[in-house]
Amino acid sequence: MPGMELTRAFRTFIPIIMKHLYLVRHAKSSWELDFPDIERTLNERGYRDAHLVGKYLSENIEHRPDAVVCSPSVRTYTTALIFLPYLKFPVGKLMLARNLYESGPEDYLNTISETSDEINTLMLFGHNPTISELTNRLTGRNSESLGTTNVAEITLAISFWEKIKAGCGKLLRVIDPKEIQD
Repeated sequence: MPGMELTRAFRTFIPIIMKHLYLVRHAKSSWELDFPDIERTLNERGYRDAHLVGKYLSENIEHRPDAVVCSPSVRTYTTALIFLPYLKFPVGKLMLARNLYESGPEDYLNTISETSDEINTLMLFGHNPTISELTNRLTGRNSESLGTTNVAEITLAISFWEKIKAGCGKLLRVIDPKEIQD
């Protein structure tokens, strides 16, 4: 059928819109007070590192987040709240996702896959070991565990978030507060 050939030919010229993902491990938390795990706050180093990385991101990233999703834990939420003004992202648009707390990579992938395709850049704040496992799974790497306040910047060879899967990403860099000049 002539129309079918034209449709196939047209599809080969449709560019893939790369999605961008920032996976952020929360800043260093405090163990001084006897709070339930979900209520643990940041310690002094955590606050300092979160501000350092937030400022660094504001000056050194090409793709600003269109959406930000965060675990509901206090330490993760606080880390996100410190980052957002640096990124000029409205605090009122921060989304909390219960399934990012005490969960695994599949839960994180489910959250990501439900993101609207109008969003091109997503920033997700979560916990280890899941953040590190997800980074490795998406990029096909077996790198070391991400430290506190580390940000994995990943570009994904997908046009639709629902297509996210193992190996579809390329790790562009890991931003580590220990490597940022104050």
